[in-house]
Amino acid sequence: MVLNKPLESIQESDLQALVDNQVTERKTTEYKEALPGNADGDKKEFSADVSSFANASGGYLIYGIREQSGVPVELSGLELNDVDAEILRLESCIQTGIAPRLFRIVETHSVPLPT
Repeated sequence: MVLNKPLESIQESDLQALVDNQVTERKTTEYKEALPGNADGDKKEFSADVSSFANASGGYLIYGIREQSGVPVELSGLELNDVDAEILRLESCIQTGIAPRLFRIVETHSVPLPT
C-alpha cells in the first residue's frame, strides 16, 4: 500500500490501489479532489490541514482522488499546466501561512497519470 513506501516511489498503481481497496481516510491520510484555490479561506484550510499532520505523526494529503464519506471512489487526477509552479505555490502557502514555520517537514511528490 502507498503508506508503506517512500514518497518518491509512489506511482499511479499505488493511488489506484487506495481506491480499489477502499482505504478510508484516517489520522494520517486525507483525500482531496482538487488543489486549494487562491482565496484566503482556501489557503487557510490548506494550512490547517498541513499543520494538523505536522503536529501529529505526519501523514498524506493526496490530491486528485474523489472521496465520499472518507472512502476514495475515483482517481480523478488533476489537470495542471505547470506542476512545478503549483508545488511552489503550495510550499509558499505553507511558509507564509503556518507559524512557527515548518522546516524540512513537508515533502511533495507528483504522480503522472495517463491523459
